[in-house]
Amino acid sequence: MLALLCLCLGAIALAADQAFKFHIVSTLPLGEVRPLLPGLIQLETVHNYGAAWSSFSGQRWFLIGLTAAIMILVAVLLVRRVVQHPLGYVALTLILSGGIGNLIDRIRLGYVVDMFSLQLFSFPVFNIADICITCGCGLGLLYYFLLHEEKEAREAANETAGAEPELAEVSEFLPPAGEGGFAAQSRMRENAADAQDAEDLTAPPPGDAADASAPATREEQSDGTADP
Repeated sequence: MLALLCLCLGAIALAADQAFKFHIVSTLPLGEVRPLLPGLIQLETVHNYGAAWSSFSGQRWFLIGLTAAIMILVAVLLVRRVVQHPLGYVALTLILSGGIGNLIDRIRLGYVVDMFSLQLFSFPVFNIADICITCGCGLGLLYYFLLHEEKEAREAANETAGAEPELAEVSEFLPPAGEGGFAAQSRMRENAADAQDAEDLTAPPPGDAADASAPATREEQSDGTADP
């Protein structure tokens, strides 16, 4: 059920990204500006030939290969259910859908179409795919620092609790703390001897089997002597 919901979420995010990019390219010429939320965000068509903050600008095939490799890794994590918590699953889904959205632009156009420009402060122009990637990374960090460490602590506690009975069995043969040298060796030998005596008491007496086979042996010998 979780996988199906995340699949729908990823498909909706990817479809919204591609549809809004198509709308912006069709209605807002390159270089023009249109207010979206006055004083906060405006729409501006930008062709980004690099990554974030225009890094690796012009290195199209390198960015395509890097993005594809990261998306394959994220997809493998989702398919193999490496992350099973809903928060981590949603985080990986958002990262995957956003990465695929920008990857489609790079393969089809050679650049990424960005349109959201902040007016409050200087910030690179971004798109819906970038929003998905940013939200996914934020949720992933939240999952790792708040939930993943707590899960590891519980597993460590369970392993410690499971090891306590084994330690108790071993400690029966160990001398008390503070004993050393000859006294410690004597104590260990006494404990081992007591354990051996307990096993001897529970085992069946070996003489019963010998007594049961003795008459048959004597009869076989008597039969052998009577034959000429």
